[in-house]
Amino acid sequence: MNRFIHELHRRRVFRVSAAYAVLAFAVINALVGAATYYELSPGWVTGAIIIACALFPIVATLSWFFDCTPWGILRALPEGELPAPRTVFTDRRVEMILILILLALLGVSVRGVFDEYAAQAEATPPPPGFHNVE
Repeated sequence: MNRFIHELHRRRVFRVSAAYAVLAFAVINALVGAATYYELSPGWVTGAIIIACALFPIVATLSWFFDCTPWGILRALPEGELPAPRTVFTDRRVEMILILILLALLGVSVRGVFDEYAAQAEATPPPPGFHNVE
């Protein structure tokens, strides 16, 4: 069992699974905000949750067999085998694009929360004795 967990760490299955969970959470929260804002049926959110849960084992399995490297997506090597020598090249563009997408989804989600509070504040009448002097 210890060897299996070591292999999960080596193949980065835990890292990919955590990243997928965070991304799925962000997408579902953004969809909740969008569904509220555009008055979509709750079935969209339920469908997104079902799809995210159904795709999780597929993502975990693919992360076992493949590694994302600066040279592209490569098949994971067995424990003792060394990769072919390559030049060091790190491309941060993909990471920056993913961070920007996550920030945009977070912004949409936060905007929905503030719109909800603003609508609540407008609908709530002022307390008795309150006079707005302009």
